[in-house]
Amino acid sequence: MKPPRGAVGLLAALVLVACSSGAADEPEPTTSAPASTSKAPTPTATESTPAPPEMPPEAREGTPEGAEAFARYWFDAVEHAYRTGDPSILRQLAEPDCVTCTSLIEEVEREAANGRSFEGIDVEVLTSVAGPPDERGVVVSMTLREADSRVIASDGSVIREVPGTEATAVDVYVSRGEEWKIFGVGLAS
Repeated sequence: MKPPRGAVGLLAALVLVACSSGAADEPEPTTSAPASTSKAPTPTATESTPAPPEMPPEAREGTPEGAEAFARYWFDAVEHAYRTGDPSILRQLAEPDCVTCTSLIEEVEREAANGRSFEGIDVEVLTSVAGPPDERGVVVSMTLREADSRVIASDGSVIREVPGTEATAVDVYVSRGEEWKIFGVGLAS
């Protein structure tokens, strides 16, 4: 089992990276939806950073079912990273050679450094099926739905609105050493 090496940007399209693929200070043009000039709500003093997701016990099991639970948890961690601007959980869950993971981590860090945030990041796992394990790990085939999202500038203005997806099929490559790690994500073939 080999993760797709061209996976950079594939998961990104599912969780909003493609809509802001790396401009340091200026938003990139998009054809997916017109930019809005409305202001996003300003956080109040009572709002706080969301708590990180907790890994369910079954995601620690060294079985295909454990790999499936881990892959679902990984999407919770992706949502958390985008909502908070903190990709530290993603870094812990990824193999160093996971191209998609590195792309997501860099995107979250870059946008946070530019004062940007994300709203509406909500990836729902509709289906997931773990394949049989091999020498590297397990492929978990998933179908996802993504909610509409927005990229928010530091002044609260909406930089970009991104329509969600109804159903996108992805394969998540999960390896097993002492614990599960993501080593690739790509569109299902």
